[in-house]
Parts: sequence; C-alpha cells; structure tokens
Amino acid sequence: MHKLVQIISLLVFVSALGLFAGAGCGKSNAGFNSADGKVFDTAPAEIKQAWQDVLAADAGTNYVETLGLLNKLKRMPLSEEQSTVVTKKFSDFDQRLFSAAATNDPSAVQALQVMRTRH
Repeated sequence: MHKLVQIISLLVFVSALGLFAGAGCGKSNAGFNSADGKVFDTAPAEIKQAWQDVLAADAGTNYVETLGLLNKLKRMPLSEEQSTVVTKKFSDFDQRLFSAAATNDPSAVQALQVMRTRH
C-alpha cells in the first residue's frame, strides 16, 4: 500500500509540473503522431541524431533513458516547429509513463522518481 501511495504522489507531482510547464504557451498539446517527426528531416545532424535517439529509446521500455534524451533534445537550439513536436512527444511519453507506473512497471516508477529528484 505504501508503494501505491508513493506512485500516486509522484503522478500528482509530475502532472502538476506538466501543467506549469505548459501554462501560458498558448499552443495546443495535441497528441503526438509519427508524421510530426518529419520536422527533423532537415535538422542539423546533431539535432536529427538526438531525435532518432529519442525515438529508439522510446520504442523500448527504458523510461529513464527516454526521459533523459527528451530533456537533452529540449535544450538544443530547435526551430519553433521542432520545439512543438518535442513538447507533443513529451506529452505522449508522460501519458505512457503514468500508465506504466500505475501498473508498477519498475522502469516507469524509477523514471518518476528521477523526475521528482530533478525538480
């Protein structure tokens, strides 16, 4: 029961962070789709590779790695369109992360703990 309370607390905390991060941006955070990634086709090599790394990590269940790569990509000099896609990808990732954490997926729970300690 204690672990469930921890997970729920983490979910509430991370959800609140997401709301604060998205507040005031004035843009829709509609769901991510694979066509969104086309904005990286003409990106500089380093940004394009970072995007490919995010997609590869996200295809697995290593939520900690995916989180780290998304944060790294977000800090890069992105175009407005690329930034929007990264924000959508974060939203999509968060939804899957929360769902996995609710089922006590160890990698998801660990990623939420990492998020909590970084904020």
